[in-house]
Amino acid sequence: MSTEIVDKRPMKLSTKSEYAFLALLEMTRCWPGGTVPLSRMAARNKLSRKYLARILRSLEAAGLVTATRGAKGGFALAKAADQITMAEVVRALDGPIAPVRAASKYFYRPSPIEKEPALVRFFKEIRDMVARRMERTTLADLLRAERHEAWASKK
Repeated sequence: MSTEIVDKRPMKLSTKSEYAFLALLEMTRCWPGGTVPLSRMAARNKLSRKYLARILRSLEAAGLVTATRGAKGGFALAKAADQITMAEVVRALDGPIAPVRAASKYFYRPSPIEKEPALVRFFKEIRDMVARRMERTTLADLLRAERHEAWASKK
């Protein structure tokens, strides 16, 4: 049996989600009440301001961030960091967490693999494992882990 990989595109997050997580962690560090200017987030993470602005508008539409205009303006979390999960962010920007649409809870679409129930079951198991982890992990959890790692490295 051949294990050759024909399609080498991995299952992965889009750059939208990756950039969103970078920006959201910046905002989490300023929580509660602090806003982070778009220019600071873009410069610190070496991201395109225009692209990051589009991503942040999508997060705002999803109710995850708020925008404040003016000299002291910027973006802030719309709710507490312990209330924003990794899954919410990915679903807001990328859609399903499931590796195939036929296994998705929220973004189901028919797929040829449905001819084989064993395949659907397998991909649903993968979806459930990943979704469980992402639904249990919040921005606050990531910041706590970051601070713990920083503290441990100083020992």
